[in-house]
Amino acid sequence: MTRIKDTDYLAVSARLHAMENRLLTPEKQERLLEAANEAEARKLLAECGYAENSPLEEALRLRRESLFKDLSSSIPEPRLLDLFRIKFDYHNIKAILKAERRGISPEGLLLSGGRYDAERMQNEWHQEHRLTASDTARSAAEKAAALLRENDPQGADLVLDAACYAEMAALAAETKSGFLQGYVRQLIDAANLRTAVRAARSGSSEVLPRALLEGGSVSPHGIMMTEPGKLGELFGAGALEKAAALGAAAAGGGSLTAFEKACDEATDAYLAAARRTPFGEETVLCYLAAVENEITAIRIIMTGRQAGLSPEMIRSRLRNAGSRRRPRYKIAVLGDAQSVQGFAALGLQVCPAENAEQARPILHRLAKEDTAIIYVTEQLAAGLTAELDRYRKAVTPAIILIPGKEGSLGLGMQQVKTTVERAVGADII
Repeated sequence: MTRIKDTDYLAVSARLHAMENRLLTPEKQERLLEAANEAEARKLLAECGYAENSPLEEALRLRRESLFKDLSSSIPEPRLLDLFRIKFDYHNIKAILKAERRGISPEGLLLSGGRYDAERMQNEWHQEHRLTASDTARSAAEKAAALLRENDPQGADLVLDAACYAEMAALAAETKSGFLQGYVRQLIDAANLRTAVRAARSGSSEVLPRALLEGGSVSPHGIMMTEPGKLGELFGAGALEKAAALGAAAAGGGSLTAFEKACDEATDAYLAAARRTPFGEETVLCYLAAVENEITAIRIIMTGRQAGLSPEMIRSRLRNAGSRRRPRYKIAVLGDAQSVQGFAALGLQVCPAENAEQARPILHRLAKEDTAIIYVTEQLAAGLTAELDRYRKAVTPAIILIPGKEGSLGLGMQQVKTTVERAVGADII
């Protein structure tokens, strides 16, 4: 199997960077909080891509489904989407099993967005007690159903939660991506910290041996051996340092809301560290996470408004929106007008230049403006050798050569061959 490279994400990364302009920015979030009425709020959401005339939950569902469908056919590694879809499968399994136990229909509890059709899973379980799902999910569902028959709903939840995170960890390992594996470890650490704090707060530490998850940066044994008041020390110097300190306070009766927000923001901080990457799997994962955070924020704001809560009260329940803001890096195309004008439709900055003399100052200006990627036609690049060599040694901008209107001159391939020869000591292409 051909190894997927970060450059395979160039096209989709460029499109996602352009799509970021429609995300719910902190400024738009404030406008949503202060909107005079429901109609004004829904118009603002429509600007962010949410169906204005659909019920809110339907609009949120359509937004997520549309994004998943779009990216499933455009990203080099479609399994990236499963990191966000797995949780919906396990939510639906929980809903189906618990509804059966209570003798009610799970309709209205099922969520779209999973890897497997929720209605089909419901029908299969109702008729044959089987599921079209992964082996891990099927096995966990059978164990959970048995625990529910023994009147142990907490045990059923724990079995399914463990299977959910195990699938995520296995998926990240299969992709051989250190970034994705680190992301899943961060999620597991946050889940374990939440479990430890809730157990301490409720005086039910006996649940920890079967509730804590394997696969995090901090071992379950280490957590169990640590007093609640010293959780900050155990998770110190890591992404969850602040959350652990707040968790220690929450375990003794402090604010759970502040603790929960800090856990979420720690995960955001992990993603924020990758937001300077102009293209690659990081761009896709960060955008997916941004949309999920956006959907959560919209649901909190809109339900809070409907309940008559003040903007201040709603605001206190939201994550720190500023921590999710991605630097607005630009992607530009430099070349003769005829060759580059079509890129404007993709949201890229088009910079026409008919010769190297015109292109040189534009190239320098783009670099100074923190442009992440600059596509340059091969015809112009032939006269910009010294300038391009200079920028190839920098982290940004990434200079990518593309054919112009006259077709390819072979410079793009020569650039790749030179880079490979420099890395391995021989021309192997």
